Amino acid sequence: MYTKSILMSSLLLAAGAMAQDTTAGSSSQMTGPDGGLVSVQVVQVSNMNASLKFYPEEIKAEPGSMVQFQFYPKNHTVTQSTFDKPCEPINRIMSNVTGINSGPMPPVNNMMKVFTILINDTKPLWMYCATQDHCQRGMVMAINAPQQGEKTLQSYKALAAKVSENGTTASTGSANGTAAGGTNGASTGSASSVIDSMVGATGVAAALFAAFALLL
Repeated sequence: MYTKSILMSSLLLAAGAMAQDTTAGSSSQMTGPDGGLVSVQVVQVSNMNASLKFYPEEIKAEPGSMVQFQFYPKNHTVTQSTFDKPCEPINRIMSNVTGINSGPMPPVNNMMKVFTILINDTKPLWMYCATQDHCQRGMVMAINAPQQGEKTLQSYKALAAKVSENGTTASTGSANGTAAGGTNGASTGSASSVIDSMVGATGVAAALFAAFALLL
């Protein structure tokens, strides 16, 4: 069964320092153009200390909700892999899946870059940073991962630590915040749609609203 993966890019620039409207791990609601409430969870990609970590590393996200990745220095990506092949983009393993890939997201003029995805179902999403050896050093995270069994976040992280050489995902995509993507990815790898934007710290909510409007 196939689902349609929607790629939409919105570039918004707003003045402001690198602060954020929401905090890592927070969940808030916003009113969409149709009057309904949309849940938005924030995942912080690194921090001001340049730690190689997602904050939080694991979340649960319901279908119809959004997950917003907020990028801190230095350069990082949010790239989807399979569970069995961490540190390698999913489209290299499954040719019929586009997958999620923010591309490199270095800071530009003190603007916080954000990368937002719309969750389509509850299938696990395995994510990593494709910059250099960040993945092997533990910069991975999961959305809707099982809490028990063989395929947990800790098992995924352990597999990533054993990878000898990272992929070249960090050299793909666009540095202006436009993700690589397409349509007709398999449902096993397309549990989300990409809504991408770059925005200053004061414009995060506005960017989400504008991106959500494009989906209607």
